[in-house]
Amino acid sequence: MKRQKLEQLTLELEKELKEPKLKKQKLDQQQKLDQQQKLEQQQKLEQQQKLDQQQKLKQQILKPEEQITDKDVLCVKIAGLCHDLGNYKCMCACI
Repeated sequence: MKRQKLEQLTLELEKELKEPKLKKQKLDQQQKLDQQQKLEQQQKLEQQQKLDQQQKLKQQILKPEEQITDKDVLCVKIAGLCHDLGNYKCMCACI
């Protein structure tokens, strides 16, 4: 009877000694999981930001007319007139 009680106490002590180790292991595992989740979230965020940048660039490439201002149009018209006047001046000089 005493032997059984002694064995039972020994088992309980061993269990109590193992519990802090198990708790520490669980805590370590949870910390690793948390770190991994944070890393995954950060990677997803970075990936989403890259996709957003690519989409903005595509929109700029596909719709360049939105980037052309009235001032740009006026400058092109003036350049065309200057070009035409230059050709006209050359034709007059040749006559």
